[in-house]
This record gives sequence, structure tokens and C-alpha cells, in this order.
Amino acid sequence: MENGQQLVLSVTPKAADHILSIMKNEGAEGQALRIRAVPGGCSGYEYAMEFVPAPQPEDAVVEAGSLRVCVDQGSIDRLAGTVIDYVSGQYGGSLQFTNPRAAHTCGCGTSFSNE
Repeated sequence: MENGQQLVLSVTPKAADHILSIMKNEGAEGQALRIRAVPGGCSGYEYAMEFVPAPQPEDAVVEAGSLRVCVDQGSIDRLAGTVIDYVSGQYGGSLQFTNPRAAHTCGCGTSFSNE
């Protein structure tokens, strides 16, 4: 973590490779992945991800190999300790978020609640 902040989240090597592959396919190489917890989903919050040219000065930044992940200040408390992994399945694979701050998650695993 940069800026002397505590570790907000971690990204496994498999997840980093998967995200870097997507970045390459979308012409976003060299950018950062921004992850936010935004209101929505059936449990209260959902994970929002987008590629951005660079982190904002107030972002927490995690380096996972050559992948830079930035988390905005408003999402840090909701995402602290989260591990992002890539899980292969019979019909492809997906990113899996293991969030120790999530008190409740929905059945599809895309939204969570901290209460």
C-alpha cells in the first residue's frame, strides 16, 4: 500500500493475470483498476470496477505484480481485508471477492452488506 496506509485489499496472482488480460483486450494496458463499493444490489452494496488512467491523490493503491488497484476513500472501510481471486468453473471463470467486512452477501455473490 502506498501513502503509508494499511492494506485495504489484496489480489491473488491468478486474479491479477486475469485482470491484466482484460486490460490488454480492451486497450487499457498501463491503466489502474478502480474498485469501489457502491449502493446497489440486493444486499445494499455492490462492487464497481473500471479502468482509469491513474489513481486519484486520495486513493489507497495496491500493487499486485504489474497491476495497480486503487480504492477511493469512501470505499476503504467497506473493503478492508478483501481478497480478490479468480476462480475457474465449468463454464469459464470469474473474479471472487472474499470480504471479511461483509456481514451478509446475496446468493449470486455480487452484493453485500456491512450490517
